[in-house]
Amino acid sequence: MYEAHKTPVKTIASPKRNARPLVQAALFAVLVGVGAHIRIPTPLMPFTLQTPIVLMGGILLGPRTGALALSLYLLLGLIGLPVFTSGGGLQAVMTPTFGFLLGFPFAAWVSGRVNELLRTKHTALKAGALADGASYLAGACVLYTAGLAYLWFYLAWVAGKDVAFGQLLKIGLIPFLPFECLKGAAVVALCRVIRLRVQKRA
Repeated sequence: MYEAHKTPVKTIASPKRNARPLVQAALFAVLVGVGAHIRIPTPLMPFTLQTPIVLMGGILLGPRTGALALSLYLLLGLIGLPVFTSGGGLQAVMTPTFGFLLGFPFAAWVSGRVNELLRTKHTALKAGALADGASYLAGACVLYTAGLAYLWFYLAWVAGKDVAFGQLLKIGLIPFLPFECLKGAAVVALCRVIRLRVQKRA
């Protein structure tokens, strides 16, 4: 007896499923642009909602879609759309804070990847909140590393100023640390709410 020849069955992903990451990336790119223009006044200095939205994008969308969303945001700003805090266009490259914009895609990827790795080992809700917090911290480290590196480059080579490392931290990091702690806590809480709502709808 001969066995019937079996051809492998190929599964074809639906166009709707393939387009979903692109739609999510586009929506988050718009959301980051909106967050850039929402200023919250404080006694020390105003801050925007860009950083928490960027890192939340990586945490919720995953490393690839999160990085895609922020790459799209960066592209939209560089071609002239007013999605940056200072507006839009190539002139943003010559601002001292452009390093933070450059760091957005990398920070989103790192926060998403760290969250992805941690959640494969910890599935409890409490552990999930810890994973989100660790992911935010990892992404923020990448973001501030890129921002401080570019700030040093701008001050040293564009402005012609000799800035010590300690002074650089006082300018671009230390004043923002209390706000980053608050924003990180808010992101962890918001991610938990969003996931619970998604689970209820599923």
